Amino acid sequence: MRKDYGFDKGSNKGSNGSSYLVGDSGDNEILGGNGHDTIKGLLGDDTLFGENGKDELHGGGGDDEAYGGNGKDRVYGGDGDDFLSGGNGKDTLIGGDGSDTLDGGNGKDVLNGGDGVDFVSFKTSKSGVWIDLLNSYQSSGQHKGDIYISIEGIIGSNFNDTLKGNGLDNILRGCDGDDKIFGRGGNDTLLGDLGDDTLIGGYGNDMLQGGAGNDTLHGNMGRDTLEGGTGYDRLFGGYGNDMLQGGAGNDTLHGNMGSDTLEGGTGYDLLIGGYGYDMLLGGAGNDTLHGNMGSDTLEGGTGYDLLIGGYGYDMLLGGADDDTLYGNIGKDTLDGGTGDDSLMGGNGYDMLLGGADNDTLHGNKGRDTLDGGTGDDSLMGGNGYDMLLGGADNDTLHGNKGRDTLDGGTGDDSLMGGNGYDMLLGGADNDTLHGNMGSDTLDGGTGDDRLMGGKGKDTLDGGAGNDSMSGGTGADHFIFNSDQDVVEDFEDGIDQLIIDSTALVGSIMTLEELEALSSSSGSDLTFDFGNENELEVLGISNFSAIGDDILLV
Repeated sequence: MRKDYGFDKGSNKGSNGSSYLVGDSGDNEILGGNGHDTIKGLLGDDTLFGENGKDELHGGGGDDEAYGGNGKDRVYGGDGDDFLSGGNGKDTLIGGDGSDTLDGGNGKDVLNGGDGVDFVSFKTSKSGVWIDLLNSYQSSGQHKGDIYISIEGIIGSNFNDTLKGNGLDNILRGCDGDDKIFGRGGNDTLLGDLGDDTLIGGYGNDMLQGGAGNDTLHGNMGRDTLEGGTGYDRLFGGYGNDMLQGGAGNDTLHGNMGSDTLEGGTGYDLLIGGYGYDMLLGGAGNDTLHGNMGSDTLEGGTGYDLLIGGYGYDMLLGGADDDTLYGNIGKDTLDGGTGDDSLMGGNGYDMLLGGADNDTLHGNKGRDTLDGGTGDDSLMGGNGYDMLLGGADNDTLHGNKGRDTLDGGTGDDSLMGGNGYDMLLGGADNDTLHGNMGSDTLDGGTGDDRLMGGKGKDTLDGGAGNDSMSGGTGADHFIFNSDQDVVEDFEDGIDQLIIDSTALVGSIMTLEELEALSSSSGSDLTFDFGNENELEVLGISNFSAIGDDILLV
């Protein structure tokens, strides 16, 4: 026997018989009771309970919740984003329009999502589930016998699940437990949530979020976005231009093929770009970044980072703290940023920028430019024709092999040319310049400098300040133009003394005029140009021994 009820609003309950219950335009809560009931919510956001019996529930308009309860029920969501639960028994759930969530419960159920993006949910399952949307009929597991129609998404249980999508754009959520989720074809969204999950995107442009726990994410084909979340995660981009974000924890990110962006987040992360033009961002923590193939950009962020460019024209940015940067193969740019950094250029024509603080720069092979920046820096050119710029503060510059140019900048600097025809510029303050091997040019600049030519035909110019000059072996040229300089090892008949008399007295002098300004003291010869401009030549006792080796300009 059916009983008809018309309700205004609120909570209503049927009898133990077979009831026909109808709501109104409001938000109704209707309980069927025992018996085979038909319940219709009509308009509004309704909550319907079939309870016992073989019930038929219709949500109607609005975002409804409908629970079949015990028995073989038929549950219809209608319009809106509905939640349908079959409960115990062999139920049929039809979502209708909107984005619906269907929970078949126990029994061999038919779940038809209808239009919209619809989900099948296993949140109430007592164990893990194995669900494959590619096959509408589930042939194994707790839900063996279920049939899924027009289902785009899965909400897993709180246990260890295996969830597999199909060729559509699926949304697969693992919930609690250590889940394995496979997107397959389509542009999928895979959510691991809690637990140590494995997410594999497959074909399409996928979104993978590991959530909490130590997760493993594989983007595979397509332009994918991978977010590790919290925990020690492993992310693999695969083919396509991917975005990988490690999040919190010590993560490992592999871009693999494509031009990828890798963000380590917080923690001690390992980022490997792979092929393509990759962007690697270490973030906070002590990170290791490998560009590998392609012209990559590596930025360490905060922390003590290790950056390795690999092949290609790479840009390495150390950021804050004490970082180590290796350019390796290719024409690279290395910028240490702040902190006491170590930069090594490798092969290729590299640009090394120490930045702030006390840095160590190695050009290695290739024609390199090294700029120490501020701080007490150490610069080594290596092979090739290198440019070394000390910058501010007290720097040490080694040209090593090749025809190098060394500029100390400001501060008390030490410059060593090495092999090759080198140019050494002391700059401001009190510098020490060693030409070493080759025919070198040494210019002390301002300050009280010490210049040593070494082997080869060297040119030494003390510049402003009280300087000492030693040519070493070879036919050397000594230039004097101001202040009080000393030539320590002039060799008569081999070396040449160039005196800028125009700068000293206002005009080019004759040798006779110059001799009149000379005086001997023991085995040394001194020229006094007045105004505290004085040149002392050690080991030369009289003017006649040196006169033919002097050039006046």
